[in-house]
Amino acid sequence: HTARSSSLPPLSSSSGAVGLLGQMAAQGHTVLGEKTSTNTHVMLSVLVLVLATPSLNPILAFCDTFGIPPLFLSSAALLFFFHTVVSDIQNVAYYGLRIFFHSILSIFFRSIEVVGADNIPAKGPVIFTGNHSNQFVDGLMVLCHARHKLGFLIAQSSYDKPIIGDCAKLAGCIPVMRPQDAARKGSGLAVFDGSLVVRGEGTKFMSEIAAGDKLRPRNHPQQLKVEHVVSDTELRLAEMSLADVPDFTQGIAGEAALAVVEDPSSTLFPFDCLARVDQGQVFSKVLDSLRSGRCLGIFPEGGSHDQTDLLPLKPGVAIIALEAFQKHKLNVPIVPVGLSYFEGHEFRGRSVVEFGPPITLAPEVFKEYETDKRGATGKVLELVEEGLRGCLVTAPTYEDLELVYMVRRLYSRDGRLTATQKQDLNRRFAFWYCNFLLRKQAANELPRDLQNMVTRVKDYRDQLKLLGLKDYQVRHLDNQPLTKTLLTLLHMLFLFFLALFPNLFLNIPVGVFARLTADRHQKEALAKSNVKLTAKDVRLSKMITVCMSGVPALWLGYALAMLVLGFPLRTTILMLFCFPFFSYLGVIAAESGMVDFKDMRPVLLRLMVNRDEMLKLIKVREGLQREVRALVRKYGPQIGEIYTADKVAWGSLPKGFLSELNLSDAEASAPASPSSPEAGKERN
Repeated sequence: HTARSSSLPPLSSSSGAVGLLGQMAAQGHTVLGEKTSTNTHVMLSVLVLVLATPSLNPILAFCDTFGIPPLFLSSAALLFFFHTVVSDIQNVAYYGLRIFFHSILSIFFRSIEVVGADNIPAKGPVIFTGNHSNQFVDGLMVLCHARHKLGFLIAQSSYDKPIIGDCAKLAGCIPVMRPQDAARKGSGLAVFDGSLVVRGEGTKFMSEIAAGDKLRPRNHPQQLKVEHVVSDTELRLAEMSLADVPDFTQGIAGEAALAVVEDPSSTLFPFDCLARVDQGQVFSKVLDSLRSGRCLGIFPEGGSHDQTDLLPLKPGVAIIALEAFQKHKLNVPIVPVGLSYFEGHEFRGRSVVEFGPPITLAPEVFKEYETDKRGATGKVLELVEEGLRGCLVTAPTYEDLELVYMVRRLYSRDGRLTATQKQDLNRRFAFWYCNFLLRKQAANELPRDLQNMVTRVKDYRDQLKLLGLKDYQVRHLDNQPLTKTLLTLLHMLFLFFLALFPNLFLNIPVGVFARLTADRHQKEALAKSNVKLTAKDVRLSKMITVCMSGVPALWLGYALAMLVLGFPLRTTILMLFCFPFFSYLGVIAAESGMVDFKDMRPVLLRLMVNRDEMLKLIKVREGLQREVRALVRKYGPQIGEIYTADKVAWGSLPKGFLSELNLSDAEASAPASPSSPEAGKERN
């Protein structure tokens, strides 16, 4: 398709000449992130049938033919099993852990879509580097879908925690002591004026900080390395770009920063002291691991957050890649991983895991590293950031991101798109929104027809929120057959009844406790963090860790109660093994019932609201679809290859509107609402 020959240009559901709509054939089922087919299901059914029927069981037939006791073969097989496990316990533990976490993710997420798995090199070593927006869940996503055995760099504070630390040890993770984990409040107040010289009032630089340590304005993500301490009230920062040095001479802006000062017009600011940490041993372990062919996972932002854009990347990933070549002549490819979540901080959310093209460093970079370590490290970090941005959809605020998703849905044809298609379209619209529309808006040059379209889309979005509808439900507001409505109602009631008892006794007690614990942990994390907006990123990880210990404890409690009440041991053991199945059945049945319940909302609205008003909303959506498509055709060519190219090299594009306006982190990341932008429930 081209802009001249198609009713929808490349910035559409067809996504260019690739013809993505032509690829929307049956995609098969997805089991634990891997494709499967009807053949697999048939084979599993036949296998169970053969093993469950004594006359068809080949092992029993062999024993009967040759007069061998079945116990003899089963004992031999058991001994062989234990020998295999003990002789390769490390690999068995790792892959057992991965299977376990696959099960955990399948319970806590209703959908995990993997994009770009073909970009992963077939052989190691490989460095996987991803954005960090869902705490420990990010590591599980990469661990379960990277197709390689890998260990992560993990904060020492997390490595020492129960459950999380135990799993990290089994997975072969390497602990790292981070400077921010041992941050101390500095005495007095400092002046940050955008220069490399920091002066203070009431400060004790000589005793509290030394050369090589770092200074961090409180509630600010930037860490500033100290080159030399002049006196108790003056120090000099190490050479860096002045654009990276905070400048509070024009006053302090941003909710996080204002929270720690009394006078917003003051140029004095509290700060934290971060002692220098020697990571020599850590780098040595990492390089040895890579030399042995093992893969490494690392999140270069340094910590989990819930912002809509990347935090400044730490140089560790670049140093590891450069040192691996310098010491062992290993040019280790770096695979960027984009982790996108839709209601992903709550139970049964949705996630997209996207692997970008591997980054292979050029020989010139390694040669430069021999003479200019800082310059070479900076170049590698730029490549990593470009690769990550090519796997993500970013915008200045949650409201902007929500608007991007809404416009993309309106522009796309009403049909199911694959995760690859959605991500490509989302990035095209995000780039158009941030680098064209917002740029024009900032310069007061935004055409009136675009401004009117944005206003109408926002009004449409607000109306949907008021009615409690999703965009995909609007086209179902017209009259549906009464029989279909009744069948949906009966199906919903049946599913809720099916889910009632398993959820009531096996899931809800632990689920309520996990949610309350996550709420408390979220407040604690927000109070400690300098970069989190609402600390949503810690919720799901806390819920998972609570359920990992709480659910088995609840089941064991029921088993003990059964024994006390006089149930036979065999019956108790059988019920204990059935609890996981009943629990999962309750989750799936309740979720399916909720889908029916949401599908009933348009029906209820037709009964409660004037029918003409519902039809009017359908007409509004159809009008917006035509308007959005027309405006994209009109203004799309002005963004060049994003509009015309079949495939876009996202990593080579400008970083976007944020970097050009030089917005502060606090301003650029303030959420419009605490909810996820896409809400993860779209159907198209």
